[in-house]
Formats: sequence, structure tokens, C-alpha cells
Amino acid sequence: MTVSKSILFVNQSSGYLMIDIINEHVESYDEIILLTGFLNPRQTPLHPKVVVHYLNRYKRESTLKRLITWMLFSIRSLLLICFKYPSAKLYFVSNPPLVIFIASLLKRSSTFLIYDVYPDALIEYGYLKSKNWIYNIWERTTKRVFLKSSNIFTISEGMRKALINYADTNKVKYIPLWTDNDFLKPLLKQKNNFALKHNIQDSFNIVYSGNLGKTHPVEIMISLAALFMDENINFLIIGEGEKKEKLIRLKEEKKLTNIKILPYQETAVFPLSLAAIDLGVVTLDPKASNLSVPSKTFNLMSTGAIVLGICGTESELNQLITNQQIGKSFPPEDIDEIGNFIKELVHNKKYRENLKNNALTASKRYNRSNAKQLVLN
Repeated sequence: MTVSKSILFVNQSSGYLMIDIINEHVESYDEIILLTGFLNPRQTPLHPKVVVHYLNRYKRESTLKRLITWMLFSIRSLLLICFKYPSAKLYFVSNPPLVIFIASLLKRSSTFLIYDVYPDALIEYGYLKSKNWIYNIWERTTKRVFLKSSNIFTISEGMRKALINYADTNKVKYIPLWTDNDFLKPLLKQKNNFALKHNIQDSFNIVYSGNLGKTHPVEIMISLAALFMDENINFLIIGEGEKKEKLIRLKEEKKLTNIKILPYQETAVFPLSLAAIDLGVVTLDPKASNLSVPSKTFNLMSTGAIVLGICGTESELNQLITNQQIGKSFPPEDIDEIGNFIKELVHNKKYRENLKNNALTASKRYNRSNAKQLVLN
């Protein structure tokens, strides 16, 4: 096989998925470059051969900060691509989504890995109220860039269907996400330092861990905590984002003592926080639930956590949960039905253990070998 000269990856927030993908390219390329704002390795580090340029970190505290960090990162990436790496193959991840405009200014063909479908998500998430001039420019640019792209990868069948509105059907490939069963494992709560620290080692724990952004209906955690004030059930919200202050205010207003709101946990603590979960909550705005599949779903499988999906019934997330029999999904307004599901889990040990075992089994199907399908030779 002929060894290519160089390949350059662009991903503003790079975690274990990006690291696995890049590491799979090491033997095929002389030079590998990553442009990122944040690198979060787990047990598997990024190969030392990779040259990393740290640019603007993604800030999600508000829509304005999100847009500013997207723009600054994109501008700096474009300058590096043009002047420092003018001959490298380009591999863009849709974070930031503005990478499509970078690619439109370049003559080189590019590969894309799409985690969120833009500009569709701008409408569905409520950032735009209609298909106005911004949407129209973004749509035309996407179609033009995808026409000359080499590969377009995405992470769900629903997203693949959305993307064929912009690109040739045969060019768009669906590759499932994966988890890391070496890093994330089940652990008895009585031996879990995170559970012991927060005094949740003897309770049934319902946890949301992730972005507290505008499009995530995380308020449901407050509503559920209010339903179970008199039960041995603890609720945890772990993360950062626009809704954090609102969630803290709601907790105080309802005088809830069975819910904690914590910041993101350090990488070393993350496996312990997931292993303390009995029921992991994964949320998606029902209007946009065909445009994304949260990677946390796969991580929860590794620890044997049951998954509670808050999403549309036609979503990819609901299909994943249903097909793998690892939990249940509900629209956010079905509070009573969600409550009944929680009661069944708490009081029916056989049912609970069956779902946990299904999750562990499913985690073995979604493994790191999927990263090999995202390699450019």
C-alpha cells in the first residue's frame, strides 16, 4: 500500500471516538494533524505521532458564546489548513457545524463525519424559526460541498436519510457509534468511591450526565424527583450548560432534597459516576430526535445501566433502546408513564436485572472495531 503524505482532522471537541478514529490512521499516513479546542482522552491516549493544534475551546453556556467559539475556531482552522497544511487530506467532523463553510473555500475534496445534520438542526432546535436566507445559504453550501466530497459518514440510519437530501445516496454511509468496555465497567456501588462520596450507595440512582443545553429537556429530572420524594431514589444531574441555573432554581423552589446538581466530573471520576447509575437518562428534543444519537447511550451500556430515553417515538434513540431491550423511551410529557416505569424497575428485581444484562450484552456489539470503518486509505 502506498503511504499518503498527511491527513488533517478538524474537531472542536475531541473525545474517545475521535481518538479511536485517528489512531486507526497511524499506519497509513506519514503525518497526522488534529485541530481541536479540547482533547479528552480516556484509557486509550492519542498516538504520540499525531500533531495537535489547540484552538478555541467550545463554550456552550449560551447561544452567543457557542456561536463566537464556532466562528473563532473555524477561522483559525482555515488559516492553518491554507498556510501550514496546504496538501493534507481533510477530515472534518461536524463540530463546529461551520466546517462546511471552511470546506466551501477550499479546492481540495474533503471527508465528513456528521454527528448533527445542519442546517436542519437550526430549525428543529429553534435557532431559526423558518427556512430564511441563513438556512438557504447553508443548504446550498452543504449541497455544493458534499457534491465534491470524498466520503460522508454519519452515526444513525435516520441521519443518513436526512443527509441524502444533500448528497448522493451511495456516498452517505452509516457507521454505528461505540463504547469502551475497558474504560467503563460495572462496579458495586458499595465499593464505588463516587457513590460513597455522594451517599448514594444504597439507593436506586437516576442520573442525567451531559450537556444542559437549550435543546435538552432536562427539566424532567426535577419533575421526576418531585414524584419520588418519599422513595429511596436519588436523582443526579451532572453537567454544564444554559439550563443549569434554571435547574438549580427549580430545585430550590420545589425544596427537593433527593436531587443533586453536580459539575462535569474529571475523566478519572467519570467511570465511577457512570457505574453508580441504575437508570441513565438520555434526552433529545422530540422535534430533532432523528438528527442525532447521543454517544452517552453507548457508554451507559458498558456499566449495565438501564436507559430511559426522553425522545420522540420515531427517533433513532427509541429504536436503539427498543431493539436492544435496554430500557424504555417516552415523550417528555408522559410523566406518569415514566413514573410507572421507574416504580416497576425499583420493585421488580428480575425485570431490572434482565435489562441490565441486555445493556452489557449490547455494549459488546458496539465496540471499537467500528472505528476501522471510518479509516481513509
